[in-house]
Parts: sequence; C-alpha cells; structure tokens
Amino acid sequence: MDFKGNEQAQTYFKKCIEHIINKGDDKGFLLLSWPQYIGKMTLIESVIDELVEPQYQLQDLMILRDLSDQWLQLKKLNDKIVNTTHVFKIDTDYSKFEIKLLDGSIYNDFGAREIMDWLDKSPIGKRKLLVMENIERMNKATANAFLKTLEEPLKNRIIICTCSNIQQLLPTIVSRALLINFYENAEVDGLGLGRMGIEKRIAYDPVFQKLAESVKIIDENFLKTSLFSKQFELFTQANDMWVLDLLIWALQVKFVNDPIWSAKFIQAKKYLNSNIWVNTIINNLIFK
Repeated sequence: MDFKGNEQAQTYFKKCIEHIINKGDDKGFLLLSWPQYIGKMTLIESVIDELVEPQYQLQDLMILRDLSDQWLQLKKLNDKIVNTTHVFKIDTDYSKFEIKLLDGSIYNDFGAREIMDWLDKSPIGKRKLLVMENIERMNKATANAFLKTLEEPLKNRIIICTCSNIQQLLPTIVSRALLINFYENAEVDGLGLGRMGIEKRIAYDPVFQKLAESVKIIDENFLKTSLFSKQFELFTQANDMWVLDLLIWALQVKFVNDPIWSAKFIQAKKYLNSNIWVNTIINNLIFK
C-alpha cells in the first residue's frame, strides 16, 4: 500500500534513512509523531529492507507493537491476557510471552530489559533496527530505562519510534530524537478517510469493519431523520469498541463541506479530549 499524504514529512524521513545508509551514520533515534492511524508504521515498514537485509531480519530486527486498543479481542484468542496488552514495561510477563494477533500471526511481547539486552548484542548484518509503536504509553520506570539507552547510543543501532501524543512523553526523550511531524489528511480516501492505518485494519479487524459500516450508514439523511435512540445506540457502540474518536474524525472529514455538521464534529473531538462525560458529548452531537 502506497503511503498517501504528508509529503513533506515523507521526504524528510526518507532523507534521514538515506543519510543513515549512505553516510554510515549508523546510530540514531527517529520519532514519528501524531496522529494515530495516519500510517506512520506503514511508512517505517517500507524502509525496513533498506536498513536491515531480509536474510538478517530474524536476528537484527525487532518491532514492538502497541496492542492496547485490541486487548478485548485478543483476550478472546488467549485467555491468559487479563489486562491491557502493551509491550512497554520493565520485565516480560511470561504468561503472555507470545500473543496470537487478529490477523493470525504470533507476536512476542518483550519488556525494557529484554529490549536492552537485545540491543547490547552485536548485529549479524550491518546494523540492528528497533521499531517501537506509540511510545507515549510507557510508564515512568520504563521511560527512564529507555532514556538510558538513548543517552548511551551504540554504533550500528537505529531506533525508530512512533508517538500519537507527544505531550505524554518525557521531554528528555523528545530532546534526543530527530522529530518528524505528521498531520491529519483532510481528504476522503476510501473507508479509512485519509488514515492508512484504518484502511489496513479494516481488512482483518471486526471492530474496524464495524467502524467502516457506521461511516457508510451515517449520512445527512440519517442525522436529520432517524430516531434519536438509533443514533445514540450507534455512537455508544462505537464508544464501547474504543473507536468513537475515529468515527467522529471520519464524519468530520465526510461532512467537511457542511459547515453546521462539520463544526459539530470538530466540537465533539475537542470535548473527547476533555473530562466531559461521553454520553453528554453524544447527546450534544445528535440533538436536533
């Protein structure tokens, strides 16, 4: 899948990768920031083969996913998962060392100590590449452990991370990063509505398939004429599945040419980032 939008950020990112490859500057920390599901991981995946030869990726590549938004579904596949599933901790919980993902693949769940031990070992090929998704979800102890790794970078080790809320990161971590900022694509592009991560998840994730169905259902006629209870049920279901913010984003883009509804969805996004009760936000959104 070709990465769409954010051309300036893409160009800068690729220049950084070219510098690493061509100039031999084989230690560095790149941070791709904001917003969620824009396709930051897709862009990173497109350069992995350039940084780590495919024949050495089993030993020299580690990709750490943020699975916290999927843990309810993952729990159905593995009853040992009892809490939010995320890689960023100090030690590995060996009861969930391997996690079966929704696409059928198996994922190894590592902690900070395992990550640092892995980085300490020499690469088999030219360099090691560590990719970490949504690092703002680290707790304080893990963030401090990660900071130590950044303060004493090893040669032939590249760290590329994504972040969906940079305000939640330690300033000392941000200060050590080569920061690459991404922005929302204000254009309709398939069911993902400009966010490539959503388009990819729709292919295998039932929650995101439901999100796509909701985007298709909610048109101007639905908002103006359907029963209040029907609208309320649809938005509360999205909230229960942890995709209400994505649904509101998609509808804001869908109704970008309607000043009244677009303003409503923009206001709802602002409310979601505050401490306002979700039901109040929904009521305000659909009240005719």
